Amino acid sequence: MSFSHLFKSQLPYAINLFEGDQVQFVNRGYLPLGITDKQHPKELIEHTKLTVTPEIIESLRELAVPPLSDDRIFLYDDKSSPEDSYEMTTRYLEKFRKLISIGLTPLPMF
Repeated sequence: MSFSHLFKSQLPYAINLFEGDQVQFVNRGYLPLGITDKQHPKELIEHTKLTVTPEIIESLRELAVPPLSDDRIFLYDDKSSPEDSYEMTTRYLEKFRKLISIGLTPLPMF
């Protein structure tokens, strides 16, 4: 698997926010981590949501890059893609480490 493919499909690009303090990590295709095809059953995609505390959601918002949104937190954008440079990769991995430190391990579920 190429480095580029890894970032586009298997690592978190954004975090979708839902009612009831639910979150879902998605890849560049806006699909849950580990899913690369939109043909998966809706029930399976629903099963990828996590319920977290409001405090964790606020911690996640601190990781966001603009534009800020009420329903999605972007971890990087086209100007800060981890694929582009060592510095951008390091920044992204620092965010990944913060996710782990608050009890979230955003890895593919499949």
